[in-house]
Amino acid sequence: MKTFPFFFLWSLIFSQLNLDFKESFVSYEGSHPLHDWKAISNEIILDTDCNKNSIDCQLTFKIPIITFNSGNDNRDSNALMLVDGLSFPKVELNVKNFNMNSFLTGELNTVISSLNLNGHSKIQEIPLNLELNGSSFIIKSSFEVSLASFNVKRPSLLFLPISDIILINTHLNGAFYE
Repeated sequence: MKTFPFFFLWSLIFSQLNLDFKESFVSYEGSHPLHDWKAISNEIILDTDCNKNSIDCQLTFKIPIITFNSGNDNRDSNALMLVDGLSFPKVELNVKNFNMNSFLTGELNTVISSLNLNGHSKIQEIPLNLELNGSSFIIKSSFEVSLASFNVKRPSLLFLPISDIILINTHLNGAFYE
């Protein structure tokens, strides 16, 4: 989808944690018997109180749905309509009670989150993979969501609906500032 100037990429930088939005992205991949597709957005809004020494912090990631781009404007506008992007313009992931220390030492490799889409919320366990290099980090994650669990009607092509399962991929580059 085309992005509009009012969807400026921003992040509230709290307590030493910052994302590099040029290198960070979230994508979703879907499939149909005739083709597969991928849509990507790097317009991630991060709200967090985490820092390198946090024992208990909260993370909220929001992505304006209109910013996902699959390279096909018709597909993107249909996706926006199917997830009621006008009423619920952002997909949101909330993580509470996140222990940054446990994550940085490798003791924590999944988080329990609340994923909000299409006006519906679902608890989702999300795997995390951390790569540290000095004060820089990369966090990667891949997980599946069911469109039916968010009450999203699946579109059809030639009377065949798309798969109910959508793969979400996340790649977050960032740094701790000391």
